[in-house]
Amino acid sequence: MKKSIVILLAFALLAACPLPSAFAAPEDWKGRTLPDFSAKTISGDTFTLSESLRTHDLVLINLWATWCGPCRNEFPYLEAAWEQYGSRVDVIALSVETSDTFDVLRRFANEYGLKFAVGRDETNIFGMIGGTGIPTTLIVDRDMRIVAVEVGSKSSVNEFTSLFDRLLSAYPDKTRNTDRCVLYFRDTDGNPVKGVTVAFCNGEYDPIETDENGRVSFDCDPDDYHVHLLGVPDGYKLPWEQMHVFGDSFELTVTLHTD
Repeated sequence: MKKSIVILLAFALLAACPLPSAFAAPEDWKGRTLPDFSAKTISGDTFTLSESLRTHDLVLINLWATWCGPCRNEFPYLEAAWEQYGSRVDVIALSVETSDTFDVLRRFANEYGLKFAVGRDETNIFGMIGGTGIPTTLIVDRDMRIVAVEVGSKSSVNEFTSLFDRLLSAYPDKTRNTDRCVLYFRDTDGNPVKGVTVAFCNGEYDPIETDENGRVSFDCDPDDYHVHLLGVPDGYKLPWEQMHVFGDSFELTVTLHTD
């Protein structure tokens, strides 16, 4: 039996680097609110949790050290997952090692090709949560509530993306909104033209009229937009009947001429 225990512990050490702690387990923080914090990053910027959550649904905080093998092993997978989900999931890696200076961290980030934010755990998040091993990963939602606590490294991109998918399913995509595809109609003097009727034909969209600001918008995400101009108010010419716009969003101004 003693041999089995030793083998089990040895296996666990492969996935996390243990550190002493006199506090409660990090997992006890799941569901609790993480206090707001700011951290200087190796790029010279300042990362602030509350500011990041204004534009992201989740923030992943990775607590690690350059000497930690499991930390180094999972970074390529975290980087690849962040590149896929960066519009919704922000990432900051905070070293808990006091000897990891910003120069050391810059060299490390360059060597491993890390593009997400990297800094130092100067507010001692690791100590606050009673960290017991690194890497420790916290994921925080829009309400600054800790929705996931992971101790130990991940061994594939899919482990990160599957976790992101599960957590993001609780939130509508903030990137999808009625301002993705916008047209403004103006007369030759730059005044907005109300009552222009427009329809978007790559989907089931009803015709819509421009508002008092000469604005009309649609929520959609095709590769090629087919925008139909169905009608203009009396006194204006129809400049075109159909327009193609390529990309995942657009914001254009159309000038209408009088008859």
